[in-house]
Amino acid sequence: MIKEIKNISEYNWIEEGLEKWPENPTKDGFRIWHAIPKGFPAYCKILPPIYVDLDYSQDSRTWADIKRQSKDEFLLSNRLTFPKPNFKAQRILWKELAKLHKTPFTAQISDHHLWSYSWPIRYVSGGAEGEIAPEVAIRLSELLSTTISGEYFFSYFDGAVWNDCIRRIFKSSISSGIHILQMSEMLPGTQAYWWGIKRDWCLVVDYDSEFSFFGGSEDLVDQLSRDSIIECIRVEIDTRL
Repeated sequence: MIKEIKNISEYNWIEEGLEKWPENPTKDGFRIWHAIPKGFPAYCKILPPIYVDLDYSQDSRTWADIKRQSKDEFLLSNRLTFPKPNFKAQRILWKELAKLHKTPFTAQISDHHLWSYSWPIRYVSGGAEGEIAPEVAIRLSELLSTTISGEYFFSYFDGAVWNDCIRRIFKSSISSGIHILQMSEMLPGTQAYWWGIKRDWCLVVDYDSEFSFFGGSEDLVDQLSRDSIIECIRVEIDTRL
């Protein structure tokens, strides 16, 4: 059961734990501590599932080879991968895709690499900006429920514009699973947070990113790093993204 909490001070520790945005973002860059609170023993960047479109498995063309406003561009651009693929799909891990195309598998890897003109168009990202893929949320819920019991909070800005939005906070049981938010519920340009009632773990999704970030114990982050469903990269709190 999900219950809305009127006391928004439950969220304050997150705001207090974030590093202030740098005066020169271009020079200093976006880092983990701008998105998730400092103080956790370990952190990771969770990557969204990617799928190979088997209908194009023999197609080595890149986006650079596709004529703009053509039928091919329309068909390829309108394949959906969230919440699940609507095409003949087979999952491929980011690390496998990076190795295949000789791209470094580091914390900086992103959909910029995925959609670059050098990668075949048969590969598509399964993540949507500001949302968590259901299979990732389900698996994360399973891992959390086996190691951490009790309740958790989740919070986001509800609204379309800054002068007409409110921060909302909800409480739920971890046994009920991580609640999946739709990007349409969030104020553009903001983050959604989930955290344990004991503040022993925290998950954040940014409206403008298909990735999510997680902070918790060494053991928990190690479990995520070794999981066969959740693909993630270990990062430090000051890792530049």
